Amino acid sequence: MVAVNADIFNLDQIDEVQALYGEEYWSEVIGHPEKSGPSRRQNGAWRGPHCPQYRRVSAAWFFNDLTPYTLENRRSTLYINPWANFQSPKGLHQIPTRRLEGDALVLIPGMDLGTIYGLHPGWPE
Repeated sequence: MVAVNADIFNLDQIDEVQALYGEEYWSEVIGHPEKSGPSRRQNGAWRGPHCPQYRRVSAAWFFNDLTPYTLENRRSTLYINPWANFQSPKGLHQIPTRRLEGDALVLIPGMDLGTIYGLHPGWPE
């Protein structure tokens, strides 16, 4: 598993998804509207030119500016690699998780870190 702590004000989930699964783009097929629609480039960490790749990584856990002082109120999301050689530990699936189900990336709600660690709102005040 890989953990990423982005120390920026607002980590965008679109950027997280594109980093793992590839950039999203719109494909238009002239004369065949049924073939037109959103698609992904093969330039992500898990879905690259040799799709799938980096199968030794079972999950990626993204944090948004996580510090000991922001533990109670920062978002984190665990992305499950659908092509991994080994599954991520089931105990981690208590937190918000995104996984690929068919062609859709599904968000499964979970507990935030403040709840898991029993921190009161407004921690560390």
